[in-house]
Amino acid sequence: MLPLKYSPDLSFQDEIKEYYRKTINEELDSFAYDISLNSEPLYKQYTNKNKLEAGIWFWNLRFPKTADGLEEPFGIIWFSFDRKITANPNEEPYGILVRSKNMLMGNSNSLTDAIFRNKPDDYIESYRELTQTLQGVYGEMLINSTRFKDNARRDWFKLDSASIVLRDIIFEFLKRLYIYRITASKAFRERKVENTEKNKQKLRDAFIDLTSAPDSKTFVNSFYRAKAKADQEREKKNKENRKSSKKINLSMQMKMFPSCHFHFRNYITG
Repeated sequence: MLPLKYSPDLSFQDEIKEYYRKTINEELDSFAYDISLNSEPLYKQYTNKNKLEAGIWFWNLRFPKTADGLEEPFGIIWFSFDRKITANPNEEPYGILVRSKNMLMGNSNSLTDAIFRNKPDDYIESYRELTQTLQGVYGEMLINSTRFKDNARRDWFKLDSASIVLRDIIFEFLKRLYIYRITASKAFRERKVENTEKNKQKLRDAFIDLTSAPDSKTFVNSFYRAKAKADQEREKKNKENRKSSKKINLSMQMKMFPSCHFHFRNYITG
């Protein structure tokens, strides 16, 4: 729960801090402190390898417009994922960790817990599917607002109008993340060339819905280059397996042949 700083070696921390400052109009570092254990400085667990193939993306968190037409910002989400989302190692800070004024709330599954704690009328997927989806991303939800009140266990917020807005945003984020995961997985596994353009369009739509990227062409092209490489490697492995299987079958036949020949000769000669 400690309000830790990022490691000095984290190359993309300035991206996060700048986006936070522009959105919230406060410095993230004003909620981060020098904390040590046995004279060793403690930092958030993120390292440069947590910036995955898609890079770093952001969501703005805002309350709905008021009567004067203004939207009050209350935080950001930064996140990173691979082209084809797969589960990250459990020992790393996978998922979207929620921090209120940089104090950790809950754990790596807090986003899923938030929507299953007070389910909206709509439905995305099972709890298991959503937690598996979150295992494929790294990131944080950084909240800064006095409108949220901690619950008794201090692992989430009290149920009120502010936390309902947050829940609805989390629901939308998880829905788009899940749709991207399923769409990318299907496109990556597709073998039929005639389905390529249809899958590309679905991938573009899912990527833009998740990231609000102004241009998806570069990402989609890199996705299909990676797919082509994976297809080639799989075909090479399949050929090697087929060769190996043929050698095994031939070896078995050669071992069986002398025995068969012996019995056949004896049968003829009596």
